[in-house]
Amino acid sequence: MQELVDLCHYGGDLHLSRFRAFKSQDFYALVNDYTETCFPLEFSTSGGARSMGHCSDFANYIYYGGARLSMDFGGFPEILDRKMHNCPTTVRVHGEYPNWQFFGMNLTNYWMPNLEQIQVEQMKFFEHIDTVLCKVRAMCVAVERFINAQQTNNTFGIHKFPKFKYMSHSSPDPFEDGPKLLGEEEFKNITQDYNTFYHSYGHSGRKSTQQVFQCWRKHPEWPNLTIVEFPELRRLQLTSGVHLCPSSQEGYGHYINEARAVGAVVLVTDHAPMNEFVEDGISGILVDHYDLTTESYQGMAPYFKSVAPVGEDHICSAVSRVLKLTIEERRQIGQNARKNYLHDKNEMIKNIEELRNEITKKTI
Repeated sequence: MQELVDLCHYGGDLHLSRFRAFKSQDFYALVNDYTETCFPLEFSTSGGARSMGHCSDFANYIYYGGARLSMDFGGFPEILDRKMHNCPTTVRVHGEYPNWQFFGMNLTNYWMPNLEQIQVEQMKFFEHIDTVLCKVRAMCVAVERFINAQQTNNTFGIHKFPKFKYMSHSSPDPFEDGPKLLGEEEFKNITQDYNTFYHSYGHSGRKSTQQVFQCWRKHPEWPNLTIVEFPELRRLQLTSGVHLCPSSQEGYGHYINEARAVGAVVLVTDHAPMNEFVEDGISGILVDHYDLTTESYQGMAPYFKSVAPVGEDHICSAVSRVLKLTIEERRQIGQNARKNYLHDKNEMIKNIEELRNEITKKTI
């Protein structure tokens, strides 16, 4: 699974399925590969839209659903026409950046968006979507509110509404690439320290990292916070027993799910979808926040307030709760988190396999 994610992220515009990666300097070779081979599900996106998070999303459907990721041919209508003619039953799955060029064709389109990233100008896209695939329950809740509101007061002029389906979701298990990154011997001897705290900044700017630092400055008696680079980051991820994930907003939250995967005590903001990952005091610790708000670009703002600002005192309070727990209590919370990670992963696999079977039956 991690190999698929890496190929997607670092491979540029390559075409990627579970058992094959294809890349060529010959544009026409890429066109032929795209138009002459059909898959039940297909993502099309440029290399610039293949972040680690997006690639983790795609990899689930490639690995378990028989999907393919291809380059974006949206600027070439003749290529899209040829593709539609050869593969009329392929379901187009759109990620965060939908290929609107497919909307004018007689095709089936699914959308797997991040709730907080749907922009105002994208709201009209819902009219062209057959099914919204919800990675988190908050997405389904917001879509249902949106549909109900439009049926009463159709502010977007939408005449056709999508279905929506909760799929569950998952992230690559950090234990899988541990031996490759750290070496077999070191990985074999890894133990988790439930008195060590871990925080990953990422690239979104929404991880409340500054607030984590400010909180720590108030408590010189607490364990040190150290800034490191990969692969040292992976080693700390695997060995640190407490993970600080107080995001102000998320579309899914892969770093939260990775914390569950390694059996850590994960501290998450008490707002959806972040709080969908834990049961407070049982499989994680919830972090309080200020009043909910929105950002101006967010199209779903009337139906769901995504932003839950977290302050340093909120983080300090949650960390203090952890420090009052015994090491064994922390370990048990981590074990519960790992168990829930596996449960949600298995639910996602089942749902993706069912989705593929439904699509395949329609083509027979």
